[in-house]
Amino acid sequence: FWLKPSWLRHLGCRLSQDHSCRDPLGAILFDGVCHPTAGAGTMMLLRRATQQALASRRAAGVRTATTAVVSASQETMSQKAWRWLDITGFLTKWHSRRAWILDLDPPSRAASVMMTEYERKLLLWLTWMNFFFMPISLWYWYGQFTHL
Repeated sequence: FWLKPSWLRHLGCRLSQDHSCRDPLGAILFDGVCHPTAGAGTMMLLRRATQQALASRRAAGVRTATTAVVSASQETMSQKAWRWLDITGFLTKWHSRRAWILDLDPPSRAASVMMTEYERKLLLWLTWMNFFFMPISLWYWYGQFTHL
């Protein structure tokens, strides 16, 4: 997009000496890449610190995610029973906030950072209670409807 040279200086970007990308009105074609000036190096320090921390964790052999995979021959009868009971994924979502967040759509994922653990489990519990009471509610409704 097009920006005036004064805007680029205000944003902390240095102008190249090559003026071949100027339009007739004096604006410069800007591709969105800023070269940090002396006063705008804070973001680079933060990025460097993050890269250093990740590199040290990788060097120490620390994993950021776990995958508890057990083959079928190593699985105990109790593990097999719990796996088959978790056919809907409810137990996994009840015990793992990560699994619950991954099951949400993107706007809900963004909003879930403000949700406490109590509210998350309450929402799961109320969803299942709604499923449980739905047939009872329909039965009562049908009974009242047939008496009209």
